[in-house]
Amino acid sequence: MKTFEIAAGRIGVLCGLSLAFALAGTAPASAFGRFCTKTPNGSFEGANIACYSDKGCAFVKGIGADPIRGYDKRSVVAALGRGKIDGVYTSSQKIIDQVEDLGYICN
Repeated sequence: MKTFEIAAGRIGVLCGLSLAFALAGTAPASAFGRFCTKTPNGSFEGANIACYSDKGCAFVKGIGADPIRGYDKRSVVAALGRGKIDGVYTSSQKIIDQVEDLGYICN
């Protein structure tokens, strides 16, 4: 019985480590965020870009755009679709997927 408990414990640890490594492989891309816009190579001077972190808002400001900090995440996709804002800097994969469906390019 003791051998079974040890084997089961090792399997649990291996499964946990495998999951941790798998998640670590995907975390960096989402942790830093992505910039989504219709014109990734255009001028952003005066563009209104939603952002949610200090790093994201600093990036937006650095490209000459006007950062809109903390834009409502529930309405940001609709606002992009209606042209109320020009882009978004986000780490939310859900928002990125929806924005790409509208034809935005996320880098």
